[in-house]
Amino acid sequence: MPRFGPGYCKTAPDSYLEKVLPSELLFGAPPWRPQAMNEILFQYEKVNPTTWAYLASLLIVGLFFKFGRFWSVRNLDLLLLILLAPGLLLVSEGRKLHQEAQAAIAAARHTADAPESTGTATLSAMTDSPGDSPARADASVTGAGASVDTEGALADARKVNRKVHQEGVAAGGPVPGTVLSQSQEALRHGTTIERIGFLWLLATGLALLVRCLLDPTMVRRPLLEPNMTAGALTFSCCALFVFLMANVVASRPTADDLLGPVSAERLISRQATEDLDRHGPGYALVFMLPSLPTAKMGANLTRQRAEAPSVPIRNWTYRVAAGEPQVDMDAEFLELTSDDHIRLRTPGGSELAVPLENLSEADQAFVKKIRAYTTVAKLMAILSHLAIIVGIIAVGYWHFNDVKMGVGAATLYLMLPYTSQMTGRVDHVLPTAMLVWAVLCYRRPLLAGAFVGFAIGVIYYPLFLLPLWFSFYWQRGLFRFIAGLLAVLAVMVLLLVLVSPDAAAFWQCFKKMFGLMPPQMKYLGGIWALGWQPVYRYPILAAFVAMCGSMAIWPAQKNLGTLLSCSAAVMIATQFWHGYGGGLYMAWYLPLFLLTVFRPNLEDRVATSVVSEGWRA
Repeated sequence: MPRFGPGYCKTAPDSYLEKVLPSELLFGAPPWRPQAMNEILFQYEKVNPTTWAYLASLLIVGLFFKFGRFWSVRNLDLLLLILLAPGLLLVSEGRKLHQEAQAAIAAARHTADAPESTGTATLSAMTDSPGDSPARADASVTGAGASVDTEGALADARKVNRKVHQEGVAAGGPVPGTVLSQSQEALRHGTTIERIGFLWLLATGLALLVRCLLDPTMVRRPLLEPNMTAGALTFSCCALFVFLMANVVASRPTADDLLGPVSAERLISRQATEDLDRHGPGYALVFMLPSLPTAKMGANLTRQRAEAPSVPIRNWTYRVAAGEPQVDMDAEFLELTSDDHIRLRTPGGSELAVPLENLSEADQAFVKKIRAYTTVAKLMAILSHLAIIVGIIAVGYWHFNDVKMGVGAATLYLMLPYTSQMTGRVDHVLPTAMLVWAVLCYRRPLLAGAFVGFAIGVIYYPLFLLPLWFSFYWQRGLFRFIAGLLAVLAVMVLLLVLVSPDAAAFWQCFKKMFGLMPPQMKYLGGIWALGWQPVYRYPILAAFVAMCGSMAIWPAQKNLGTLLSCSAAVMIATQFWHGYGGGLYMAWYLPLFLLTVFRPNLEDRVATSVVSEGWRA
């Protein structure tokens, strides 16, 4: 391994803390990776996303491709679904290269500056999150039974860095300047790959959008059942669901994933937080749940922006062992492992594991809050996916009069590579579950309005579904739909009042919830951070609003089929102007699109024939 590469911070000590407090000497070498599945299934490993994409694509073709009708629309739909996977993999690989290059650049600059540096950045250039005790960078560092003053630590750190630098040059290794230029080239390469991935996703999304808009014109809908019996499909659906949810249970949030709970701690403690700017419009309490990494991915796709800040470094107080003096150290919280150790990373890049019981009471309380938020996120992710699966099957049973089609759509949803990679994203699956259940309850306008209102409150973007749904219920059920919608939104606003520390914070959350702000032009993610000028969001947004408004009059006669296809079209179209990773939020439309693919002819399911006239019916 090169002396001055991306792994430099972990292989060579950068500060005195790494020399005096190595985790192996203090706490042994506890397993840092989740072992929950290994305890049940020996040598279980999460499937690599690329491998899953290949296997899932072959399974999808084998189970749903109509070999006897090669040119059928069903086969085109399957091709479009499979084409989503390459874009997702390209984005993942691009972000992996991008993050590795950023780490290498930081390490190279740190190494290049070390011989001339005063060393103060290692111990004193640290910040605490609000509510923590002040950073004690000037205090003595105590560990392994010895007390060392700050000046001695800085002098030793400079000597070590200078020695490592000289050894690397003498050995013929790359000098920091060379590594810096190579890393910058790798950074550009990763950005290019990520840009291609987003362009791929948007191009495939455009094809899906055209398919959904043409669906109301497809009157002939032959019965094209899956190439498997209903019992085998049900077994496959249950098995896939169990394994995907097991990945959710065994997941351990990373530092990036824990940005939400840190902000939640401040908000619920009635302290102001500015972390809401990491997301687009939506419900503050949902955004503050941690994202759960459920796939063995090369990069963290949960970050909205590549340059998004990490969890603030905070001061930790712990004991090396019982009876030993306390140690104060500034570090970044990484994760809580399965054996009740916490992983910390010092500003110099070294990592160590600390038993939970050795922390101070304040730090134990902080970690327990993180664990509580993680548990809530896991429960919500599992229940949301369960609601989607049950809702899809119920739509097939009650509205399609063919439970096999519903089970087939649910199985296909679980097979998609996107589902395996984003299983733990609550902000992806929760609003989709509400939309699926709104379709399921479309004969009850009050319930349908409540579910649509919940989806609007969570992510805001279903607000543009209202012209379509209002038009569907225009002749019957409109007031009941509006009543359910407003009732749920009022309850969600009341919850914001209860958790907001003051009127300013409430107004900030309220504006985020309903999108009461101009389109953002700064600090965007996705394709808008990779070369596209944000000013182009304006014409795309204008075209999007025009499309959504036109659905109030087209198609003239709304039925359940047009409700499905046009709702999927609206949620697909949001990806093109979504400023925080547009194209990656495929869960918002995939269940609706799958129901559109498997649906029969539903021209007779109009509001005047299926919706009762009275409120009590």
